[in-house]
Amino acid sequence: ANSSSLAACRGLPRAAACPLQCLAGHSPSGSAALVRDDLLKPGAFQDFSLMCAESSNFTGPHCEPMPCESYPVLPRSADLSNCIGTRHGKGCAAQCEVGFTRVAFPSGSDSMVCLQGAWRLGGLQCAPSACDDAPPAAAQWKDNTNTCLGTASREFCSPDCTWGGLVTSPILCLHGKWLGGDIAQCKRYCLEAPPEVFGASEGLAHCVPTEAGGFCRIDCQAGYLESGDLMCDIEQQKWSPVACEPADYNHAFKVTQSFDVKGLHCSSSSSAQTVAEALASAVARYVGLAQHLFRAEIQAAAEPPQAEAESTRISGFGNAVLAPIISSVILSVRCASEESCAVVRRRLGIASRGLPGLAAAIARRICEVRCLAPGSAGAGAGASGEASLGVASGGGDSVAIASLAACMARCPEAGGRPPLLFSD
Repeated sequence: ANSSSLAACRGLPRAAACPLQCLAGHSPSGSAALVRDDLLKPGAFQDFSLMCAESSNFTGPHCEPMPCESYPVLPRSADLSNCIGTRHGKGCAAQCEVGFTRVAFPSGSDSMVCLQGAWRLGGLQCAPSACDDAPPAAAQWKDNTNTCLGTASREFCSPDCTWGGLVTSPILCLHGKWLGGDIAQCKRYCLEAPPEVFGASEGLAHCVPTEAGGFCRIDCQAGYLESGDLMCDIEQQKWSPVACEPADYNHAFKVTQSFDVKGLHCSSSSSAQTVAEALASAVARYVGLAQHLFRAEIQAAAEPPQAEAESTRISGFGNAVLAPIISSVILSVRCASEESCAVVRRRLGIASRGLPGLAAAIARRICEVRCLAPGSAGAGAGASGEASLGVASGGGDSVAIASLAACMARCPEAGGRPPLLFSD
């Protein structure tokens, strides 16, 4: 059985040999009465000899299904050398490399079977592993086990945030591991469209979504001015409203706040006015309201002790000393109604809870004004008598940018000697 035709062996005398030729996938097995080297052939057939016995029957080896003398070829598998030598009809368990899992399609055993010297894999595959562990930073999210566990490889998951926010970007499952979970964050957004603004030149659908604390610009029709940008309240996730007001509107209401600032440097009334205008502009930008509604006044500050002033002068600033001067600032904001004044107070109150950021914004704006003032090129003295901090003219954009950066680094408010602070 399992051999080619033995018709050529008929009629042989006793003790004569007849080559046994097995079918493909089979090999001789059992006692061999005679093996002749010259009858061995390469390839699928192996030639052993049968002997014509005294009983006129052939004795010797017989053909059996071959074992698998090589390991199976399974893409993305681990080392399968242990499968070499598996007998016919027996299986060998598949092992996949890290990030891949055994999967039988459409269903069945996850073992590979040796049949007549060849491996039969059926529908067995090493498929990319799903993500069966919770994604990182799970403390930010609720119910992430139900939401993300079992996500297939190359698929995204957007977990639910614990306090109702949204994930900044979905996280990707790739070969059983999460990618992007370390940078994905839960953030709050205004997700409802803001109320329509009378006089606006277009709708406000583009404002959704806006991150809490962020702004959405509006544009008004001709003859109207924006009172500011819509703001997504960082604490309430509700829209802080603004209006389109007639250009000649007479604001009958005003919000006034007084505070002390340490680190402003003014050597004359004109420079104090420049710094005050820059300060008002910076606060307006920071809270997202129109700059033309803001005014600031800097009251005279006491001179620092002479010894302290001399020790903190810096070359190129003339009379602008770097002692920690405390200046009193009066900020006034015009508004159209009590309701709009309430919006101003709300935004100023939120800004006051992030004073380091507000102080940095004020310092940066003051130094921009100092460095970009018209006619301030070079290092000569300005009209106020204090040193110019302006950007050198000529030399192209690269020179101007480098000069501006150097100027900003020397500027007393933004230079960090000492940093601009709100005084206790």
